Amino acid sequence: MLAAVSTDDSDCVRRSHQRHFVKYRTKVSIGLVALALMTNSVVLALTYYQARESLMRQIQSTVLSIADTTAALMDVDRYLQIKVRADETSPVYQEVEAYLRRARDANRRQDVRLKYIYIIAQDTKNPRAAHFVVDAEEEGENKSHFGEAYKSIDTSNLDFQVAHVPREFVKDQWGTWLTALVPIRDRTGKAVGLLGADINAEDVERRLRLLLLDGVVAMLCSAGLAVGVAVVASRRLTEPLTAVCDAVRLVGQGNLNTQVEWRSNDEFSQLATAINEMVVGLRQRENLKHTLVRYVSREVADEILASGKMAELKSERRKITVLFADVRGFTSLSENMSPEEVVSLLNEYFDKMIDAIFRYKGTLNKFLGDGFMAMFGAPADDPYQEEHAIRAALEMQKGVKELREKFQRYHVPDFRIGIGINTGVAVVGNIGCNQRMEYTAIGDTVNTASRLEAKTKELNVDTLISEFTHVAVRSLFRFKKGDLLQVKGKADSIQVFSVEGPVEPAPGAGGPIS
Repeated sequence: MLAAVSTDDSDCVRRSHQRHFVKYRTKVSIGLVALALMTNSVVLALTYYQARESLMRQIQSTVLSIADTTAALMDVDRYLQIKVRADETSPVYQEVEAYLRRARDANRRQDVRLKYIYIIAQDTKNPRAAHFVVDAEEEGENKSHFGEAYKSIDTSNLDFQVAHVPREFVKDQWGTWLTALVPIRDRTGKAVGLLGADINAEDVERRLRLLLLDGVVAMLCSAGLAVGVAVVASRRLTEPLTAVCDAVRLVGQGNLNTQVEWRSNDEFSQLATAINEMVVGLRQRENLKHTLVRYVSREVADEILASGKMAELKSERRKITVLFADVRGFTSLSENMSPEEVVSLLNEYFDKMIDAIFRYKGTLNKFLGDGFMAMFGAPADDPYQEEHAIRAALEMQKGVKELREKFQRYHVPDFRIGIGINTGVAVVGNIGCNQRMEYTAIGDTVNTASRLEAKTKELNVDTLISEFTHVAVRSLFRFKKGDLLQVKGKADSIQVFSVEGPVEPAPGAGGPIS
């Protein structure tokens, strides 16, 4: 069996875990019970079908035997003397009728209850029809008299030569019946009539329902037993999983001293070994990361851990899009604010701004007082870096409008920021020395983006981009073309554009790439 061992209070974690894990255990129990029910249902269906067929054959054989015995013991000579309806008053008719009644009453037993017994004959004028000759019923609405048509089944299919029981129940004006028909023969062996015996179909169906009920009761008893077995089996099945999940939960909570013990020789022992090895690796990785972040940035630390080797002081030239953002006149705005209010305002501001940067695949490079620098296209390539940078800038300006209303409590009614964006080639990589390094970008591209951000206040615009960024996104956004600007540090003037918003898609057209 498996068990999680920790230096923390694992019992509390185990109880908490079990409260959630019972759902899976319930699923296992339900699955096992469902499997047992399905199996029992199939067995019940097959057994019931076979038992039903057997019971039907037994009842058919019984009623056929009654009819056959009654026909064989009857005085055929007296029967043949009944020729017209007027003979119903004759002693001969009454004798035959009394004989049939004795046979009927003698076979009204618990196992089989004979309802009607009668004799029919083939119509001499219409061989496809039959009529009653003698009916054992007493006088009343159920009494059939000589000459009345026999309509219980298709008389064209009546067989006057062979004793038989129709496979299907027979319906007539009196109800639904299981009927046996046996030929009555004279001394020469000629069939001179059919003796019919009827059992009420409801009696047959009742016995079949009792048979089904017995099967259902047996299935329910089996299901009850299956529930008990399923509960025990699911508990045994989920115990090792519970231990494994406890260990993983402890690791997720940061406890890297967790170990899984096992006392079995199956796949769970292999899983426990894998978890223990994983925890050791995570502990080593976390220790290394905590050490690295004291000397390098988190990005570089992640790169070192991902590559499995120490980062080198190397860099590369690549195309990136750089974004600088800064709060306008923040120094004057914060003069009348306490240090605590300044920190609270900046935290709320940075939280909203950086969220926009990250949403559009940007990388936060550094904070610069009340501003910051971000870049798109590094360290991971981004073919839509220009578009993502502008969309992040638009979302940042939207966030500033929302913050402006909230910051009125700090007496900062005109809270605005300026954003400068430039695209070009820069040197990107780990910059610094062996004791301390930082992943950043340097070059004219970065400087130009910083200068554009500074120009936003002078030109009274929110977001300013260079012509190098504009050329890649000119069809996706609305811009206002500015004058050629002489940017500090650059010999040539550059064309700048202020961002006014995204281009509205035409009806039925898709939106811009995000």
